[in-house]
Amino acid sequence: FSPGLEPEPEPEPEPAPAPAPAPARPAGRRNFLRVVPSKTRAFAGEQITVEWFMYLTERQNNYAPTKEPRTDGFWVEDLEVPQNQRGLSLTEQVLDGRVYLTAPLMRKALFGLKPGKYTVTPLEADISRVDFFGATVRAEHLKADPVAIEIVPLPAPAPAGFEPSTVDRKSVV
Repeated sequence: FSPGLEPEPEPEPEPAPAPAPAPARPAGRRNFLRVVPSKTRAFAGEQITVEWFMYLTERQNNYAPTKEPRTDGFWVEDLEVPQNQRGLSLTEQVLDGRVYLTAPLMRKALFGLKPGKYTVTPLEADISRVDFFGATVRAEHLKADPVAIEIVPLPAPAPAGFEPSTVDRKSVV
């Protein structure tokens, strides 16, 4: 630097962004179901994608959903779930230092119908491992967490020419 000029102070480093939270594993559970919403707060009519995954410590022979999640307050579209020819598509994933076999079970697109607070109830399933003769060696009931979702009204003011009273109005000619 030139004589008589003070060096510019170093800029303050920006804080590092917080790491994304790791998926929670229910305490003491070897196998579990996990639900992952794309967001938990959305405008009325905005899509929220919700996915359910199964985490296993070892392969299981049988998987059977026993209770589908309820999605009261939403328009729902079922989305495709990747599978292979033999059923569930298992991949390995490390969580909390433990290797799990994970499989996507269900994907839904939810559209909130009106403002309010809603709960998507848990997906429940039974898994089991059988021996060479088909006898059940180990069976377990799995239950995902419920998901709380808040639907908020569309922002005001409405765009020019938008008439909310015409939304969902149908006429037969």
